[in-house]
Amino acid sequence: MNAANWLKRTGAAALAAGAMVVIVFMSQVPWLGPGSEGSELRVSWRMPAPSLRHCRPPTEAELEGVPGHMRPGEICNEETVPFGLIVLIDGDTLHAGPAWHPGRRARTLAVYERFPLPAGSHALEVSFVPDSPRVDAASPQMDSVQALATTLSARVVAAPGDVVLVTRNDNGRLVMPPTGPGPP
Repeated sequence: MNAANWLKRTGAAALAAGAMVVIVFMSQVPWLGPGSEGSELRVSWRMPAPSLRHCRPPTEAELEGVPGHMRPGEICNEETVPFGLIVLIDGDTLHAGPAWHPGRRARTLAVYERFPLPAGSHALEVSFVPDSPRVDAASPQMDSVQALATTLSARVVAAPGDVVLVTRNDNGRLVMPPTGPGPP
Protein backbone atom coordinates (compact mmCIF):
# COMPACT_ATOMS: atom_id res chain seq x y z
CA MET A 1 0.00 0.00 0.00
CA ASN A 2 1.50 3.31 -1.04
CA ALA A 3 1.32 6.56 0.91
CA ALA A 4 -1.30 8.18 -1.34
CA ASN A 5 -3.67 5.24 -0.91
CA TRP A 6 -3.12 5.21 2.84
CA LEU A 7 -3.80 8.96 3.01
CA LYS A 8 -7.07 8.57 1.06
CA ARG A 9 -8.30 5.78 3.33
CA THR A 10 -7.34 7.65 6.51
CA GLY A 11 -9.08 10.78 5.25
CA ALA A 12 -12.26 8.81 4.40
CA ALA A 13 -12.27 7.15 7.84
CA ALA A 14 -11.81 10.52 9.56
CA LEU A 15 -14.63 12.04 7.49
CA ALA A 16 -16.95 9.13 8.37
CA ALA A 17 -16.06 9.40 12.08
CA GLY A 18 -16.67 13.17 11.99
CA ALA A 19 -20.06 12.68 10.29
CA MET A 20 -21.00 10.11 12.96
CA VAL A 21 -20.09 12.54 15.76
CA VAL A 22 -22.24 15.26 14.13
CA ILE A 23 -25.19 12.86 13.74
CA VAL A 24 -24.97 11.73 17.38
CA PHE A 25 -24.75 15.34 18.59
CA MET A 26 -27.69 16.49 16.44
CA SER A 27 -29.87 13.61 17.65
CA GLN A 28 -29.55 14.94 21.20
CA VAL A 29 -30.72 18.48 20.38
CA PRO A 30 -34.39 19.00 21.37
CA TRP A 31 -36.50 20.26 18.49
CA LEU A 32 -40.09 21.41 18.38
CA GLY A 33 -41.61 21.93 14.97
CA PRO A 34 -43.88 24.72 13.77
CA GLY A 35 -47.03 25.02 15.87
CA SER A 36 -45.41 23.20 18.79
CA GLU A 37 -46.87 25.60 21.34
CA GLY A 38 -49.90 23.28 21.43
CA SER A 39 -50.22 19.54 21.64
CA GLU A 40 -52.11 16.92 19.65
CA LEU A 41 -54.81 14.36 20.36
CA ARG A 42 -54.61 11.18 18.28
CA VAL A 43 -57.41 8.64 18.20
CA SER A 44 -56.12 5.48 16.54
CA TRP A 45 -56.86 1.75 16.40
CA ARG A 46 -57.68 -1.14 14.09
CA MET A 47 -60.04 -4.02 14.69
CA PRO A 48 -61.89 -6.68 12.69
CA ALA A 49 -64.94 -5.03 11.13
CA PRO A 50 -68.14 -6.31 12.76
CA SER A 51 -70.81 -7.43 10.34
CA LEU A 52 -74.41 -8.57 10.47
CA ARG A 53 -75.61 -11.52 8.44
CA HIS A 54 -79.09 -11.46 6.89
CA CYS A 55 -80.40 -14.81 5.59
CA ARG A 56 -83.63 -15.74 3.82
CA PRO A 57 -84.97 -18.77 1.96
CA PRO A 58 -84.48 -18.64 -1.81
CA THR A 59 -87.43 -17.79 -4.05
CA GLU A 60 -88.71 -20.15 -6.74
CA ALA A 61 -87.32 -17.80 -9.40
CA GLU A 62 -83.84 -18.05 -7.85
CA LEU A 63 -84.05 -21.86 -7.77
CA GLU A 64 -85.31 -22.18 -11.35
CA GLY A 65 -82.77 -23.94 -13.56
CA VAL A 66 -80.46 -24.81 -10.65
CA PRO A 67 -79.77 -28.55 -10.28
CA GLY A 68 -81.09 -30.06 -7.06
CA HIS A 69 -77.65 -30.82 -5.62
CA MET A 70 -76.61 -27.13 -6.05
CA ARG A 71 -79.70 -25.49 -4.54
CA PRO A 72 -78.89 -23.37 -1.51
CA GLY A 73 -80.97 -23.83 1.64
CA GLU A 74 -80.76 -20.09 2.28
CA ILE A 75 -79.32 -16.97 0.68
CA CYS A 76 -77.28 -14.74 2.96
CA ASN A 77 -75.94 -11.19 2.69
CA GLU A 78 -73.43 -9.62 5.06
CA GLU A 79 -73.55 -5.97 6.01
CA THR A 80 -70.57 -4.31 7.64
CA VAL A 81 -71.75 -2.22 10.58
CA PRO A 82 -70.57 1.41 10.47
CA PHE A 83 -69.46 3.05 13.70
CA GLY A 84 -69.65 6.63 14.89
CA LEU A 85 -66.88 8.49 16.67
CA ILE A 86 -67.59 11.38 19.03
CA VAL A 87 -64.70 13.39 20.52
CA LEU A 88 -65.35 16.10 23.12
CA ILE A 89 -62.77 18.37 24.75
CA ASP A 90 -64.02 20.43 27.71
CA GLY A 91 -67.58 19.83 26.46
CA ASP A 92 -66.84 21.19 22.95
CA THR A 93 -67.36 18.77 20.06
CA LEU A 94 -64.20 18.21 18.00
CA HIS A 95 -65.68 15.39 15.91
CA ALA A 96 -69.10 13.77 15.69
CA GLY A 97 -69.58 11.55 12.69
CA PRO A 98 -68.66 8.30 11.05
CA ALA A 99 -65.49 6.72 12.29
CA TRP A 100 -65.19 4.77 9.09
CA HIS A 101 -67.03 4.40 5.81
CA PRO A 102 -67.60 0.69 5.21
CA GLY A 103 -67.17 -0.90 1.82
CA ARG A 104 -68.84 -4.01 0.50
CA ARG A 105 -66.23 -6.49 1.72
CA ALA A 106 -64.24 -4.50 4.23
CA ARG A 107 -62.57 -6.73 6.80
CA THR A 108 -60.86 -4.17 8.99
CA LEU A 109 -62.23 -1.13 10.76
CA ALA A 110 -59.46 1.45 11.01
CA VAL A 111 -59.74 4.69 12.98
CA TYR A 112 -57.10 7.39 12.75
CA GLU A 113 -57.99 10.98 13.62
CA ARG A 114 -55.76 13.87 14.72
CA PHE A 115 -56.95 16.97 16.55
CA PRO A 116 -55.07 20.04 17.79
CA LEU A 117 -55.12 20.20 21.57
CA PRO A 118 -54.19 23.38 23.44
CA ALA A 119 -51.59 22.83 26.13
CA GLY A 120 -53.06 22.52 29.61
CA SER A 121 -55.60 20.42 31.51
CA HIS A 122 -58.72 19.23 29.67
CA ALA A 123 -61.76 17.02 30.17
CA LEU A 124 -61.67 14.45 27.36
CA GLU A 125 -64.52 12.22 26.24
CA VAL A 126 -64.24 9.80 23.32
CA SER A 127 -67.18 7.57 22.33
CA PHE A 128 -67.15 4.80 19.76
CA VAL A 129 -70.66 3.48 19.03
CA PRO A 130 -72.39 1.47 16.28
CA ASP A 131 -74.19 3.74 13.85
CA SER A 132 -76.58 1.66 11.77
CA PRO A 133 -80.16 2.87 11.42
CA ARG A 134 -80.78 0.18 8.74
CA VAL A 135 -80.23 -2.65 11.22
CA ASP A 136 -82.93 -3.98 13.53
CA ALA A 137 -81.82 -3.12 17.08
CA ALA A 138 -83.71 -6.17 18.38
CA SER A 139 -81.62 -8.52 16.22
CA PRO A 140 -79.68 -11.05 18.35
CA GLN A 141 -76.56 -10.20 16.32
CA MET A 142 -76.76 -6.57 17.50
CA ASP A 143 -75.85 -7.68 21.04
CA SER A 144 -72.34 -8.60 19.90
CA VAL A 145 -72.06 -5.35 17.92
CA GLN A 146 -73.31 -3.26 20.87
CA ALA A 147 -70.68 -4.93 23.06
CA LEU A 148 -68.03 -3.18 20.94
CA ALA A 149 -69.37 0.25 21.91
CA THR A 150 -67.11 2.00 24.37
CA THR A 151 -66.55 5.43 25.93
CA LEU A 152 -63.52 6.97 27.60
CA SER A 153 -63.92 9.90 29.98
CA ALA A 154 -60.68 11.21 31.42
CA ARG A 155 -58.79 14.27 32.50
CA VAL A 156 -55.67 14.91 30.40
CA VAL A 157 -52.80 17.29 31.02
CA ALA A 158 -50.87 18.12 27.88
CA ALA A 159 -47.64 20.10 27.73
CA PRO A 160 -46.60 21.92 24.54
CA GLY A 161 -45.46 19.40 21.94
CA ASP A 162 -47.13 16.41 23.67
CA VAL A 163 -49.16 13.82 21.80
CA VAL A 164 -52.08 12.30 23.70
CA LEU A 165 -53.04 8.90 22.25
CA VAL A 166 -56.42 7.21 22.65
CA THR A 167 -56.52 3.59 21.49
CA ARG A 168 -58.25 0.28 22.28
CA ASN A 169 -56.72 -2.26 24.64
CA ASP A 170 -56.88 -6.06 24.30
CA ASN A 171 -60.30 -6.06 26.03
CA GLY A 172 -61.74 -3.60 23.49
CA ARG A 173 -61.93 -0.65 25.89
CA LEU A 174 -60.67 2.81 25.01
CA VAL A 175 -57.51 3.69 26.94
CA MET A 176 -54.75 6.28 27.02
CA PRO A 177 -51.47 4.36 27.24
CA PRO A 178 -48.86 5.88 29.53
CA THR A 179 -46.25 7.91 27.73
CA GLY A 180 -42.60 8.23 28.54
CA PRO A 181 -40.91 11.44 29.55
CA GLY A 182 -41.09 14.23 27.00
CA PRO A 183 -38.27 16.39 25.78
CA PRO A 184 -36.09 17.95 28.50
